[in-house]
Amino acid sequence: MTTIYKDIVTGDEMFSDAFNIQDINDVVFEVDCALVDAAVALLPPPAYSIRQENLFGSLRNYIHAVEAKLQERGDAPEEIANFHKGLAAYVEQQIVTHIKDFEFYIGASLNSDGMVALLNYREDGVTPYFTFWKHGLEEMQG
Repeated sequence: MTTIYKDIVTGDEMFSDAFNIQDINDVVFEVDCALVDAAVALLPPPAYSIRQENLFGSLRNYIHAVEAKLQERGDAPEEIANFHKGLAAYVEQQIVTHIKDFEFYIGASLNSDGMVALLNYREDGVTPYFTFWKHGLEEMQG
């Protein structure tokens, strides 16, 4: 049985466990993917590109939307605080310092309040991978 990871804000299907998934510091998942005819392949539908200048506005909106979903779901205040702390540290340490290395994508609904997935390449310069915000995902059996 395949596990599909959906954005809790938009319901967009972002990726499945058919790909190599690494849990990074309980904040993000890094998911290896493949380039197919110059397009990124993830299962199910591919994400769509957004511009760098829109990233931080989209990310700010997303943080508020995820926090609301976590509160609705009944997550403990400490878990929500950990989400904020981990996200802020990751943004500062990885995104801000390496922003030119990333491409930014949103889900198939094109809802800019949804998750912004970050595309980069492994050290080999060939293997693409996406970064997804762990707290903004829910698992669904497909």
